[in-house]
Amino acid sequence: MNLSVGRYLWYGLRDLFYPPICAGCSGPIDEVNAPVCDHCFAALERTQHATERGNKVELLFADIGKVGNCAAFCYYKPDSLIRNIIHCVKYSGQPSLGRWLGKLAATEIMRDNPLFFADIDVVVPVPMHPQKLRQRGYNQSEEIAAAVAEVIGKPLNTECLKKVKMNDSQTHKSAEQRAENTKNVFAVEKKELLRGKRILLVDDIVTTGSTLRDCIRCLHPLPRTTFQILTMGVATYITAR
Repeated sequence: MNLSVGRYLWYGLRDLFYPPICAGCSGPIDEVNAPVCDHCFAALERTQHATERGNKVELLFADIGKVGNCAAFCYYKPDSLIRNIIHCVKYSGQPSLGRWLGKLAATEIMRDNPLFFADIDVVVPVPMHPQKLRQRGYNQSEEIAAAVAEVIGKPLNTECLKKVKMNDSQTHKSAEQRAENTKNVFAVEKKELLRGKRILLVDDIVTTGSTLRDCIRCLHPLPRTTFQILTMGVATYITAR
């Protein structure tokens, strides 16, 4: 059995025999189809970036040509609910929670600014190195991006942007260390599939922007290709470059 399929089966069986708890506060969930309780859902600290030009995420990429709308869905703080939720997605084997989060973010952004996704041709998640993908069983950014693509009615492309170097975790690194740690870790294959496309890059968290910058560095030479960025969280301590 494929390892990824096996992990999905295990997660399904686990949820069947162990009632789900809120990913935000670990309390009981009244609505069986909701991964967070009503209190945590209301307490998510949305950024409203989709309606704010020159927001914190846009400023991170302001020096790069061909980058348009950028947004993070929530503010990411050490004690924030979005941090708890994303940690559940990444480290507690809950890929479906990533899809829920992506769907929620895309739905609310479309409600608040119907034009935010209007120019998108294709949705591309930040890729995971194959070794780490085998270990985790899924790429949380791909789960999020798949839901975003479904909501906005655009195709998901996971064929072209690849992570080819296994770098260290970005956690606890300075801005300079993060930038060095993400240099040349991505590469582009099947370039013809993205040439001339308006790409929405999707990731879970943006801190200094170094990961996404290296993704754009690989894709930037493609003629007539432009970029937008969506993440689920933005670290509150980041500053523009």
